[in-house]
Formats: sequence, C-alpha cells, structure tokens
Amino acid sequence: MTYLMCLPLIIVALRFVWLILHEPTEGDAVENFAHDREHCGKCGYSVTGNVTGICPECGWVYPIGDLTVEESDWSAWWRKWRIKYLRHTLWHLSSYLGIGSFCLAMAAVFWAKDDLIPAVMIALLGIHLSINAIRVIDYLRRRN
Repeated sequence: MTYLMCLPLIIVALRFVWLILHEPTEGDAVENFAHDREHCGKCGYSVTGNVTGICPECGWVYPIGDLTVEESDWSAWWRKWRIKYLRHTLWHLSSYLGIGSFCLAMAAVFWAKDDLIPAVMIALLGIHLSINAIRVIDYLRRRN
C-alpha cells in the first residue's frame, strides 16, 4: 500500500524531468510570448521597445497581433466551466483520467480501512481531477 502511494509522486517527478529535458517547440515559444510580450518567447530576452519583430538575442521572429493561449487558471472549474482554448488536450485528458481514477481508488482503499480523513481528502482530489476531465471532454466535443 505504501508503494502505491508513491506512484503519484513518481508521475509528478517524471513530469518535472520531462519539463527540464524537453526541447521547447515553436508553439511553446509563441505561448510564452503570448503570456509575456515584453520578453522573447524563445530565449527570454527583453524585447520591450523593439519594433523590428525579431529578438536581437536569438533571432526569433515573434508574432504580432492576437494570440490564442491557454488561460493560466483554466483548471479552476468553480470560476468558469467552459474552456476557451486548450493546447495539449490529450495530455490533460489522460492525466486527469489516470490520476483522478487512481485517487478515487486510493480513497476507496482508505475508506475500507476506516481511515476516513485521508479517504475524504484523496476523494476530493479525485473528484476535482474527474471534473476537469469532463471539462476537457466538453472542450473536445465543442472543438470538433
């Protein structure tokens, strides 16, 4: 049972390793730039006042105009149900379904052992993740 509790920590650790080793794509650079238009989306160099549209540090040609990006707090379903834009839909959906199911299963294990406080806490996390999985599915249906 203790080893099962380590599974989410291993998944989170692997995610951080992926983020560290991941080579940023053009989409990542555009998203970074959309969130902070004063810095280059690729290298982070300040482009405040730069009218050329090209980063003087790395040469990245940054986009001009409106950019569609994920809202930073899109997973807060209690603030707003409908997701406007989601970039990595399959990643989010599989993560929410997988970890949410795991949390609900672990909550059932704790409940069966009469450990009610951990059972309720883990169940609430599983419910939160499951609600966001439903929201991602709703987003995918509306997009198609």
